[in-house]
Amino acid sequence: VKWAFGFPGAVTLTSQPTVVGGRVFAASYTGDVYALDAESGCTYWKFTAATSVRHALSVGRIGNRWAVFFGDTQSNAYAVDVQTGKEIWNVNVDDHPVSR
Repeated sequence: VKWAFGFPGAVTLTSQPTVVGGRVFAASYTGDVYALDAESGCTYWKFTAATSVRHALSVGRIGNRWAVFFGDTQSNAYAVDVQTGKEIWNVNVDDHPVSR
């Protein structure tokens, strides 16, 4: 094992990590999203969504900057800056009480 990462407060994980540009982007059921160095496992940043993140993260461009895209279990969609972990935008995509 080269390195390991523990998700603080999480008892289960339901999302797959995404590896792009030497970084590992991973989320926990607590709603925390992490950017980790793929070589060392060190944390670049942590972002906390409103609620649980249950699926893999996607990485793409918004204009001239890269973003991590994901959704939470309250139907909120997020774009977070790859470099800083700062929220670019979030939007609720469905207001039905049991939407995911």
